[in-house]
Amino acid sequence: IVAPSGPGGSTDRTARVVARILMERKIVEVPVNVVNKPGGSGTIGLNYVNQHPGDAHTLIVATTGSISNHIMGLIPYDHNNFTPVAMLFDEYLGINVKIDSPLKSGREFADILRKDPEALSIGISTSVGGANHTTLMICLRAAGINIKRLKTVVFPGGAASTTALLGGHVSAINTAPGNVVEHFKAGRLRTIAIS
Repeated sequence: IVAPSGPGGSTDRTARVVARILMERKIVEVPVNVVNKPGGSGTIGLNYVNQHPGDAHTLIVATTGSISNHIMGLIPYDHNNFTPVAMLFDEYLGINVKIDSPLKSGREFADILRKDPEALSIGISTSVGGANHTTLMICLRAAGINIKRLKTVVFPGGAASTTALLGGHVSAINTAPGNVVEHFKAGRLRTIAIS
Protein backbone atom coordinates (compact mmCIF):
# COMPACT_ATOMS: atom_id res chain seq x y z
CA ILE A 1 0.00 0.00 0.00
CA VAL A 2 1.54 3.28 -1.12
CA ALA A 3 1.19 6.21 1.26
CA PRO A 4 1.86 9.46 -0.63
CA SER A 5 2.97 11.19 2.58
CA GLY A 6 5.82 10.80 5.01
CA PRO A 7 5.58 8.59 8.10
CA GLY A 8 2.90 9.89 10.46
CA GLY A 9 0.97 11.74 7.75
CA SER A 10 -2.74 11.16 7.12
CA THR A 11 -2.28 8.77 4.22
CA ASP A 12 0.48 6.90 6.07
CA ARG A 13 -1.72 6.35 9.13
CA THR A 14 -4.63 5.27 6.92
CA ALA A 15 -2.44 2.85 4.94
CA ARG A 16 -1.13 1.30 8.16
CA VAL A 17 -4.63 0.78 9.56
CA VAL A 18 -5.76 -0.85 6.31
CA ALA A 19 -2.65 -3.06 6.22
CA ARG A 20 -3.20 -4.13 9.83
CA ILE A 21 -6.87 -5.01 9.18
CA LEU A 22 -6.02 -6.95 6.02
CA MET A 23 -3.41 -8.99 7.90
CA GLU A 24 -5.21 -9.48 11.24
CA ARG A 25 -8.45 -10.59 9.63
CA LYS A 26 -6.63 -12.68 7.03
CA ILE A 27 -8.45 -10.89 4.20
CA VAL A 28 -5.39 -11.42 2.00
CA GLU A 29 -2.96 -14.32 1.98
CA VAL A 30 0.16 -12.28 1.23
CA PRO A 31 2.17 -9.88 3.42
CA VAL A 32 1.01 -6.26 3.24
CA ASN A 33 3.64 -3.54 3.45
CA VAL A 34 3.27 0.22 3.53
CA VAL A 35 5.62 2.13 1.25
CA ASN A 36 5.97 5.89 1.81
CA LYS A 37 6.32 7.95 -1.35
CA PRO A 38 5.90 11.54 -0.12
CA GLY A 39 6.00 14.64 -2.23
CA GLY A 40 4.30 16.53 -4.98
CA SER A 41 0.82 16.23 -3.44
CA GLY A 42 0.80 12.55 -4.24
CA THR A 43 2.59 12.82 -7.60
CA ILE A 44 5.53 10.67 -6.49
CA GLY A 45 3.17 8.01 -5.13
CA LEU A 46 0.97 8.09 -8.22
CA ASN A 47 4.03 7.81 -10.47
CA TYR A 48 5.14 4.77 -8.48
CA VAL A 49 1.74 3.09 -8.79
CA ASN A 50 1.59 4.01 -12.49
CA GLN A 51 4.78 1.97 -12.99
CA HIS A 52 2.83 -1.14 -11.92
CA PRO A 53 -0.16 -1.18 -14.32
CA GLY A 54 -2.60 -4.00 -13.70
CA ASP A 55 -0.78 -5.09 -10.53
CA ALA A 56 -3.52 -5.87 -8.02
CA HIS A 57 -0.85 -6.07 -5.32
CA THR A 58 -0.14 -2.33 -5.52
CA LEU A 59 -2.62 0.11 -4.01
CA ILE A 60 -2.39 3.79 -3.11
CA VAL A 61 -4.24 5.87 -0.55
CA ALA A 62 -4.91 8.61 -3.09
CA THR A 63 -5.83 12.19 -2.31
CA THR A 64 -7.25 15.10 -4.26
CA GLY A 65 -3.76 15.47 -5.70
CA SER A 66 -4.69 12.84 -8.28
CA ILE A 67 -7.05 15.44 -9.73
CA SER A 68 -5.33 18.75 -8.96
CA ASN A 69 -1.91 17.56 -10.18
CA HIS A 70 -3.42 16.70 -13.56
CA ILE A 71 -5.22 20.05 -13.76
CA MET A 72 -1.94 21.87 -12.99
CA GLY A 73 -0.14 19.83 -15.67
CA LEU A 74 2.16 18.07 -13.21
CA ILE A 75 1.23 14.55 -14.32
CA PRO A 76 0.08 13.32 -17.74
CA TYR A 77 -2.65 11.11 -16.28
CA ASP A 78 -5.53 11.67 -13.88
CA HIS A 79 -7.78 9.77 -11.51
CA ASN A 80 -9.43 8.02 -14.48
CA ASN A 81 -6.19 6.09 -15.07
CA PHE A 82 -6.61 4.27 -11.75
CA THR A 83 -9.31 1.97 -10.39
CA PRO A 84 -10.90 3.34 -7.22
CA VAL A 85 -11.47 0.65 -4.61
CA ALA A 86 -13.07 2.57 -1.73
CA MET A 87 -13.64 6.05 -0.34
CA LEU A 88 -12.02 5.77 3.08
CA PHE A 89 -12.25 9.25 4.50
CA ASP A 90 -12.71 12.92 3.98
CA GLU A 91 -11.25 15.31 6.50
CA TYR A 92 -11.37 18.84 7.74
CA LEU A 93 -8.17 20.85 7.82
CA GLY A 94 -7.21 23.21 10.61
CA ILE A 95 -4.85 26.13 11.02
CA ASN A 96 -2.81 25.41 14.13
CA VAL A 97 -0.38 27.49 16.17
CA LYS A 98 1.79 26.80 19.21
CA ILE A 99 -0.05 27.25 22.51
CA ASP A 100 2.10 30.30 23.35
CA SER A 101 1.40 32.02 20.02
CA PRO A 102 -0.14 35.47 20.29
CA LEU A 103 -2.65 34.40 17.60
CA LYS A 104 -5.96 33.49 19.26
CA SER A 105 -8.30 33.21 16.26
CA GLY A 106 -8.56 32.79 12.55
CA ARG A 107 -9.72 36.39 12.32
CA GLU A 108 -6.47 37.64 13.91
CA PHE A 109 -4.50 35.35 11.58
CA ALA A 110 -6.27 36.81 8.52
CA ASP A 111 -5.98 40.39 9.80
CA ILE A 112 -2.20 40.11 10.19
CA LEU A 113 -1.78 38.54 6.73
CA ARG A 114 -4.08 41.11 5.12
CA LYS A 115 -1.81 43.90 6.43
CA ASP A 116 1.43 42.05 5.61
CA PRO A 117 1.22 38.71 3.73
CA GLU A 118 4.84 38.00 4.66
CA ALA A 119 4.36 38.51 8.41
CA LEU A 120 3.84 34.80 9.18
CA SER A 121 5.33 31.58 7.84
CA ILE A 122 2.78 28.85 7.17
CA GLY A 123 3.63 25.16 6.92
CA ILE A 124 1.73 22.82 4.62
CA SER A 125 2.19 19.29 3.33
CA THR A 126 2.87 17.70 0.89
CA SER A 127 3.01 20.22 -1.93
CA VAL A 128 1.78 23.43 -3.47
CA GLY A 129 -1.55 22.51 -5.07
CA GLY A 130 -2.38 19.78 -2.57
CA ALA A 131 -5.40 19.79 -0.29
CA ASN A 132 -3.62 21.50 2.63
CA HIS A 133 -2.36 24.26 0.37
CA THR A 134 -5.49 24.68 -1.76
CA THR A 135 -7.95 24.93 1.13
CA LEU A 136 -5.77 27.47 2.90
CA MET A 137 -5.30 29.62 -0.21
CA ILE A 138 -9.02 29.60 -1.05
CA CYS A 139 -9.88 30.80 2.47
CA LEU A 140 -7.13 33.43 2.61
CA ARG A 141 -7.90 34.77 -0.86
CA ALA A 142 -11.56 35.10 0.14
CA ALA A 143 -10.36 37.09 3.18
CA GLY A 144 -8.70 39.61 0.85
CA ILE A 145 -5.11 38.44 1.36
CA ASN A 146 -2.53 38.59 -1.42
CA ILE A 147 -1.78 34.86 -1.44
CA LYS A 148 1.09 35.24 -3.94
CA ARG A 149 3.14 37.01 -1.27
CA LEU A 150 2.63 34.46 1.52
CA LYS A 151 5.59 32.69 3.12
CA THR A 152 4.55 29.07 2.59
CA VAL A 153 6.85 26.22 3.63
CA VAL A 154 6.22 22.76 2.14
CA PHE A 155 6.88 19.65 4.27
CA PRO A 156 6.80 15.96 3.22
CA GLY A 157 3.90 15.19 5.54
CA GLY A 158 1.70 16.36 8.39
CA ALA A 159 4.03 14.92 11.02
CA ALA A 160 6.96 16.94 9.66
CA SER A 161 4.96 20.19 9.52
CA THR A 162 3.71 19.60 13.08
CA THR A 163 7.27 19.05 14.31
CA ALA A 164 8.34 22.27 12.60
CA LEU A 165 5.50 24.16 14.27
CA LEU A 166 6.32 22.77 17.71
CA GLY A 167 9.99 23.66 17.15
CA GLY A 168 9.08 27.26 16.31
CA HIS A 169 10.28 27.01 12.70
CA VAL A 170 6.93 28.16 11.25
CA SER A 171 4.22 30.41 12.70
CA ALA A 172 1.29 28.15 11.79
CA ILE A 173 0.42 24.98 9.89
CA ASN A 174 -2.64 23.89 7.96
CA THR A 175 -3.13 20.16 8.47
CA ALA A 176 -5.59 17.40 9.29
CA PRO A 177 -6.66 17.03 12.94
CA GLY A 178 -5.18 13.54 13.12
CA ASN A 179 -1.71 15.01 12.71
CA VAL A 180 -2.05 17.28 15.74
CA VAL A 181 -4.66 15.76 18.06
CA GLU A 182 -2.17 14.38 20.60
CA HIS A 183 -0.36 17.73 20.77
CA PHE A 184 -3.72 19.49 21.11
CA LYS A 185 -4.68 17.19 24.02
CA ALA A 186 -1.28 17.74 25.65
CA GLY A 187 -1.77 21.52 25.51
CA ARG A 188 1.13 22.14 23.11
CA LEU A 189 -0.88 23.76 20.33
CA ARG A 190 -4.16 25.42 19.50
CA THR A 191 -6.41 25.24 16.46
CA ILE A 192 -7.51 28.73 15.43
CA ALA A 193 -9.54 27.94 12.30
CA ILE A 194 -11.05 24.94 10.51
CA SER A 195 -11.89 24.63 6.81
